[in-house]
Amino acid sequence: MPRSTARPVVDLPVPVTRFVGRRTEAGQVPQAVVNALGVVDRSTRRPVDKLVDHVGDTELLLVLDNCEHVVESCAAFVAETLRRTHGLKVLATSRQNLGIDGEHLFAVPPLAVPDEWQLSAADTLAGYDAVQLLVDRAAALQPGFELSASNRIAAVRLCARLDGLPLAIELAVTRLRTLSLEQLVDRLEGRFALLIGGNRAARQRQQTLKAVMDWSHSLCSVSERLLWARLSVFTGGFDLEAAEGVCAGGEVAREQVLDVLDRLVAQSIVVSDPGEDGVRFRLLGTIRQYGRDRLAELGEETVLRRRHRDHYLRVARAVAEGWCTPRQQAG
Repeated sequence: MPRSTARPVVDLPVPVTRFVGRRTEAGQVPQAVVNALGVVDRSTRRPVDKLVDHVGDTELLLVLDNCEHVVESCAAFVAETLRRTHGLKVLATSRQNLGIDGEHLFAVPPLAVPDEWQLSAADTLAGYDAVQLLVDRAAALQPGFELSASNRIAAVRLCARLDGLPLAIELAVTRLRTLSLEQLVDRLEGRFALLIGGNRAARQRQQTLKAVMDWSHSLCSVSERLLWARLSVFTGGFDLEAAEGVCAGGEVAREQVLDVLDRLVAQSIVVSDPGEDGVRFRLLGTIRQYGRDRLAELGEETVLRRRHRDHYLRVARAVAEGWCTPRQQAG
């Protein structure tokens, strides 16, 4: 049996001065892995060649963390390394998939949040990870903090408004030094100015909610950024026809909407919900709010709201025209 080794986790940093847009030096990812494994090879061979020789037939789980900013380099590195080794498996965390043969995807959902409208006084919140995270972090900040009959609804609302996103919840908790849970909920409309008290030891892009959104936004192409902003006009879910009817124009032609929307889904900006009547899409509240801020900066908010109104007015009229006709039964 091949021997097992430690499971190295390679976090992929971003040297700001060495990146322009999505481009990166091709050798950085393999070199980062070689360094993490402590490979001793002072030859001038490529880092990937050194790694392949070092791993050999050893059973090894390699974890590549935060691949989204170097996804092309990661994809090339992983594909070649897996092809040339036998015992290696790779777990890659990324906002988008690598897109290589043999890849299996597992989408990590937000933390579970209870439905406020179906919550009774007797229901326990212990089974909801988002609420438990809030309670744990709040207790660390304010010893003795616990949920009560007076604050449990506010806790649920806070977690729901923050989409069960762990970082957003942790940032919100830091405001409990000066605000109650109820006051926090009331101020979430300005969440990007409110949620700024991050972990000083974390990367700069993870210290505020806006920094996280700015980071994701910077990794998008011009057309992806534009569609993200325009999709924020939808308060709830929407289908492809609605996205094409409301958001097409300028840098994103109608025939391009499907492709750009698909890329936003792949990057976890847009959530897709397949159903019996087709696929519907939605933006998490925090992502939608960020998009709306960008839409306002673009000066397109008014025109997009009008397009949104006109689209659903046409839909309503079409439904009304088919009311009490054979079309109603067929539908």
